[in-house]
Amino acid sequence: MKSRTSCCNGAVLRRTLFRSLPLWGSYLLCWLVVLPVMILSQNRWQNLVDLREYILQTTAGSCHFVAFVYGLAAACVAFSFLYHSRSANFFGALPLRRENLFVTCYLAGLLLSFGPNLLVALLSLLAGLLRGMLVGTELAIWLAAQSLTFVFYYSFAVLLAMVVGHVAALPGLYVVLNFTAIAMESLIRALLDCFVYGMWFDGNFWFDWASPLYYALAEGTPEVHSVWGELELLDCYFEGWKQLLILAAVGVAFAALAFWFFRRRRMESAGDVIAVRHLKPVFLYGFTFGCSLVLGYLLAEMLVSGIGTRNFVPVLLCMLAGAFLGYFVGEMMLHKSVRVFRKRHWANWAVTCVVIAAAMLCIRLDVFGYSRYIPLAEDVEAVSLTYGESYTQDPGMIEETLVLHQEILDRRAETELAGENSDGWYNCMYLRYRLKNGKTVCRSYELPCGPGIDSAPDSLVRQYDALYNDPDYTVLRNLPQNYTARDIESCYLYQSGEEGIYLSRQEAYDFLKTVVEPDLRDSSMGKVYHGSYLEQEPVWMDAYLEICFTKATAQGGDRNVYLTVTQDAERTLAYFESLGLHPQVEEWEEKWG
Repeated sequence: MKSRTSCCNGAVLRRTLFRSLPLWGSYLLCWLVVLPVMILSQNRWQNLVDLREYILQTTAGSCHFVAFVYGLAAACVAFSFLYHSRSANFFGALPLRRENLFVTCYLAGLLLSFGPNLLVALLSLLAGLLRGMLVGTELAIWLAAQSLTFVFYYSFAVLLAMVVGHVAALPGLYVVLNFTAIAMESLIRALLDCFVYGMWFDGNFWFDWASPLYYALAEGTPEVHSVWGELELLDCYFEGWKQLLILAAVGVAFAALAFWFFRRRRMESAGDVIAVRHLKPVFLYGFTFGCSLVLGYLLAEMLVSGIGTRNFVPVLLCMLAGAFLGYFVGEMMLHKSVRVFRKRHWANWAVTCVVIAAAMLCIRLDVFGYSRYIPLAEDVEAVSLTYGESYTQDPGMIEETLVLHQEILDRRAETELAGENSDGWYNCMYLRYRLKNGKTVCRSYELPCGPGIDSAPDSLVRQYDALYNDPDYTVLRNLPQNYTARDIESCYLYQSGEEGIYLSRQEAYDFLKTVVEPDLRDSSMGKVYHGSYLEQEPVWMDAYLEICFTKATAQGGDRNVYLTVTQDAERTLAYFESLGLHPQVEEWEEKWG
């Protein structure tokens, strides 16, 4: 009889599946309740589209989170033998090739998900047929989405299982690394915002894609689009396959890398925090710099009265203290001993401190010229003075904005003091340049204001407000560019305590073009003043506009506009009077824009 090499050992596979019965049994039970039982027991499924939407919404809302948790659990069960000396030595002594053992255990973990998922899909299909509804396509989407995300998270957990040697290290490292990118970027941004003059991030993370669970929850992917008629749901469809397929492909790469590590793993490393010798320095210094950022920032928040340029040294000392804790705790975990305070370890920590101090000094001294950079006028395509993206391409506005930007840099000491003095008054000025090469330059400055500060004609706040409330830019800030009647979802005019009036799309378009836009240019309606220098505040009326646009022009997405009518907005007040509304002066005095 010819001998043959098997890729999977049936005995090990059956043993793993039997030992993990409580895990996959609980997982199966939960999904049976969520899908087939709900399909049979609920009376809210008025038609097929309602049930389809429920299945697709369940898919979009659960596939990442469920796979994140269950993938870790499956990896812990499938490769649990690696973390105890007796079981590791036992499996190492079996007449099995490393390839055979890895494929068997990896396949067992996949079956922990694929098997229950397939059973749930079949039972849900039967439940739908019993209700007279065929939802085979939606259940196939559910099965595919759950499987693709599971492959990624499970393979990532298996890769970490090959790297670590202690049962408690796997879940900890798995959770930390899944959120490392977003956590580190947030902390680095916070430090840069404190020490780099003018630093401003627009809220979009650069590396959120490296934290898939966060990215999926923040971006709402995958997602379900529902098509509604006047009174009922007409259709729904699932989007997000590109991301799911990319994750699954990355998961396959992780599995291949895990196999490469497993072939070279020493079974004697069971019980070590890091089982791969060459990765121990990576873990140590990664842990050190991470603790320097996290613990250092927390210590600075607790011990330093305001993180800013004048408190640079105390903040740096807090970060070095965090590096101290991170380095020596990391050494203790790697050596499984508290006797790590030796000369060479002190030297390594000192070098780490020099690197951290050098990086912080580069930030503080603006070595790369970030704070001093102002784009050239000929390179700027458009500029926005708001937190959003209300860009204007007017050459005059661009030139005046660049002049103001240069003056802010020239008066840096004055503007920096506003941010550091907690008793001072200040307002934030946002600048966003869109360059002709496609890049975007963002800056944010805290401009001093308040009684006696912004009353000077050349105060920065007054200059900023002069640009911000430019008549054409006021229209641009409050209404989308190039909108048409079809872009107006609704337009609601109302007075406090009175029933409002909805305008049709064409009526709303004519109202905005012939009444609101001229008043935005000519009156104080829509204007926002950031200082206290005004001799006479605008008089606000109890008349309001709420306009919903189906798109926000080039930026995409819906946009809601809210405007309060002022006493000098004569055209708008006359239009309200023509509709039978009689606005009065608002009783309260202050009105914030």
